[in-house]
Amino acid sequence: MDTFDTLNGIYKPLCARARAVRAALRAVGTETVYAFYNNHYVKRDGAYVAEAYPIPVLSAREEFDVGVDLDLTFVEFHVPREKALALDYPALRERYSIDVYGAEDFLGDFPDSGEETVCVCLCFEPEEKAEEIAGAVQFFRILQLGLHNYN
Repeated sequence: MDTFDTLNGIYKPLCARARAVRAALRAVGTETVYAFYNNHYVKRDGAYVAEAYPIPVLSAREEFDVGVDLDLTFVEFHVPREKALALDYPALRERYSIDVYGAEDFLGDFPDSGEETVCVCLCFEPEEKAEEIAGAVQFFRILQLGLHNYN
């Protein structure tokens, strides 16, 4: 197999997934810009390393990005500090695998870190349906509004 076939074998499923997620987001009224970016950091063998290769990324203005990576799809929300501190994290963790960064220890250090924006990242397995990801975006928006009747 040559390089062309190898790369197409890797990227065709990623692009198909990105298109499906984009369509699901559009169905709930969210437009995105579709592009490819590299230098995402992932944890490998306990250490963070930068990905040199580009992955499909859907961006919804400054609200969130959806990255379609080799072994997961992530939705990374860019949340202002005040809203990040007020989020209902137990409700979020109950439904999704999440990661929060923007401070070394979010709960302990974040209030004094000086960071203006925190990233809240929801992670999805490759087999998750695109509609589930769009639903997670809607759920996160409700949490940011501080509404508590979201069952």
